[in-house]
Amino acid sequence: MGQLRDSDLSQDYYKLMGVDPQAPAAIIRSAYRTMMSELGAHPDRGGGNDRAVALNRAKEILLDPLLRAEYDRHRTESRSRNFQSPRPSRAPADDRESRDRPAAAAGDHELRGGALWFALGVVGVVIVVVWFLFILDIRSMP
Repeated sequence: MGQLRDSDLSQDYYKLMGVDPQAPAAIIRSAYRTMMSELGAHPDRGGGNDRAVALNRAKEILLDPLLRAEYDRHRTESRSRNFQSPRPSRAPADDRESRDRPAAAAGDHELRGGALWFALGVVGVVIVVVWFLFILDIRSMP
């Protein structure tokens, strides 16, 4: 399909697409379609939006297994070169906004907490249904 360009290595395509680095191709395709429809300026339809061009490039790289592997390798190497063992000093204690807001992990997605609550809700519903069926079964016994 293509090769990585130097400009690709300075972009965080996962962040641009709003997907996790371990996201499968189906999730990347879905995110691409969603973002392009929200953007409303697809280059194939006469739009010249720079973001649409970047999204197209991100899709091209992240959906090609060889390009994605090379891109991930460069990202990992870049992060290990830029890693500093001593952490930068924290903000002053009176900075309430940063103190009250939990720090997001790298690649963390907004929906993780929501997915947990959804799963707990589903488990709760299953428990209630099983309990209800059990009660009905006991009442139907002679």
